[in-house]
Order: sequence, then C-alpha cells, then structure tokens
Amino acid sequence: MDPNSPSPASSSASSSASSSTSSSASLPAFNTSSDVCNTLTTPLSDSTSTTTKPIKGKKPKQTRASCTILSPTDITGQVSKGLSFEVSVHTLPRTVASEVAFIFPNIESPTELVAVLTAQKSNFELVEWGDEVAKEKDELLERFVGWSSKICKELSSKGYWADYIDPCSGLPANTEGNKIYGEVDGFQALLGYSTQNANCCKILLHPKWGSAVYPATMFTNAPADIVAQLCTTF
Repeated sequence: MDPNSPSPASSSASSSASSSTSSSASLPAFNTSSDVCNTLTTPLSDSTSTTTKPIKGKKPKQTRASCTILSPTDITGQVSKGLSFEVSVHTLPRTVASEVAFIFPNIESPTELVAVLTAQKSNFELVEWGDEVAKEKDELLERFVGWSSKICKELSSKGYWADYIDPCSGLPANTEGNKIYGEVDGFQALLGYSTQNANCCKILLHPKWGSAVYPATMFTNAPADIVAQLCTTF
C-alpha cells in the first residue's frame, strides 16, 4: 500500500496511486509464485542431506532464501526510539529485477541492484482512518527517510549509487524515473509475506504485526555483503 495515503492501505502500485500520479504508470504485480527465484532444487530434509548436483551446462537454481543476504533483523536501537524497525537485504531474482529495471531506467545494470527492505511496526493498522493514524504515518515516514538517507550518503561516500523509494509517491526519491514501485508486491516476492484485499486495495500482512506495518524500500548497486554489514552496524 501507499503507507501515507489518506485512503485505506494498499500497495503503492495499486490503481489508486496510479491515478493520482498523472506522469506515473504502475507496473504489473511481480510473480510471487514459489519459483520467484527460479527455484527447482530439491529441499534438504535434514542437516545430513546432500545438495543435488547441477546438470552440466546449466546454472544452479536459486531459492528465495538464497536471494536473502540478511533476513529480517531488528535494528530499532540503531535507528531511533520507537516501535520495532526491521531491515532485510536481498539480491534480486529475475522476476523482480525485470520490474526494477523500469523503476531506475538510467541506472547502469539495474538488474544487479540490491534491495533493502524495511518494515516498521505501527500502533494502528494502516487500513484505519483518522488524524492519529495520519500523524503516525508521518512519523514513520520521517523515521524511514532519516535512516535511509544516512545509509545512502554512506554508500555514496564509498563510490556506490543508492536511492530509496518515496513511500508517498512510490517513485525514486532522488533518481529520475516515473514508474511506481509496488512495496507490497516487493515484500511478497522477496520475503514471501502474505497480503490481504481491503476494498479495492491490497495490503501487506507482516508475520508478527499483521497489517500494523509500514513497509519501505531502498536500492543500491553496492555489494550485498557490504550493504548487509552497513545496515546492521551503522
């Protein structure tokens, strides 16, 4: 959903967000099937199992887990006082990378970008209405922008590109682009989180917090291991 929309929560790629951004066009939902990372490997039943050898001449298939460099990790103490702030780091499976290439059309090798997903716990479910809900959304927005801006600045000082998706518009915050990124679709594809329809909107369901969650994402061309270390120590 667009976490800052005054209407019921939905993905920023929803039709409501698209109609309010005349110069923007939303992208189709990601393929969130079980093979989102092109998975055809046999799962390991226990720690003594062996990995199936890849067929000669073919690249090993990836699982969603293998695309996850850093699983959702609570870094609340490193951000600011408030409710839980989780971060995870992911390389992009082909289905997601093909969509992200449209989000950042002028970035070199956009399909090789790394995604940093953040999830903040909220006091209110984002399908709720009212002044208090709107006030909390503003606070969560400022918290995300403050943290992601510092991460982007640090990566930039190391010679890498980085930018975050503006939760209000679904567009890149500091990079040219007019295609809306779907936060809900991204979390569904990269973390396997469930979603729920609320009226005509699709909302994200966090495994612990339900719909009381504020999702937001940033992208970078820095190596995934460097990004993961920075996100947990900076």
